[in-house]
Amino acid sequence: MQKIKDTHIHGKKCLIHLKKTRYDCKSCGCRFERGLDFIAKGHTMTNGLVFAIVSEFKELYSISSIANRYDVSSNTVLRILDCLCVSRTRLSEVLCIDKFKVDS
Repeated sequence: MQKIKDTHIHGKKCLIHLKKTRYDCKSCGCRFERGLDFIAKGHTMTNGLVFAIVSEFKELYSISSIANRYDVSSNTVLRILDCLCVSRTRLSEVLCIDKFKVDS
C-alpha cells in the first residue's frame, strides 16, 4: 500500500491509497511494477498535483504559501521548480551601446 497525494477536492485533502502489484520475471528473476500513467515513477503525488503546483508559478506567490496551499513541503515545491527548464540565449561577447541614445 502506498499513500499518494492528489489535488484538493472541495477544499479537503485527497489521499489515494494505492495497492501496487509487483511482478517477478521467471526468466531473469527481476522484479517490476506495473506502470501507472497518473503518477511519475518514484513520486508520491499525482501528475495533476504537480501541474497544479506548476500553474501557481504563473502568479506572484511565495514558495511557502504554495506549499501550505497544497499541503506539501517547500522543498518539494523547489524540486518541482528546478525541473522546469527555461531556455535562455547567451549574450554575445561584444555588446554595442549607442552613446547618443543613452544621453537623451
